[in-house]
Amino acid sequence: MTLLLIPVLATVLCSIAVAADKSGTVAGTVALVSARTKTFINGASHAKLVLRWDKRTVSIQANEDGDFGGSLKVGTYCLQRAEDENRNPLTIYVGQTKCFTIKHDRHTRFDVVITAP
Repeated sequence: MTLLLIPVLATVLCSIAVAADKSGTVAGTVALVSARTKTFINGASHAKLVLRWDKRTVSIQANEDGDFGGSLKVGTYCLQRAEDENRNPLTIYVGQTKCFTIKHDRHTRFDVVITAP
């Protein structure tokens, strides 16, 4: 009986290790909009998004046009805050979706709206 349990346990442990390495991609734009008129101003240049995933903090940096992208491990990520290039807090639009899910070998689009002061 014990000999049969060891291969099963080894298979379970290997499955867990493989699942932990799975990843997908995310891309999006950090858009700056007018708080008053709610119209697009431009991409939030070099904005940093701070996300929460699996009790960890993950950061994504946007480029000069406010676009970002990259590979992330499978799981649900929730937007905690956004910062400008000097680490000053940015105001996330009140209607902003906060969470997105990365699935293995899939692409996810996640756009973030920031309101101008």
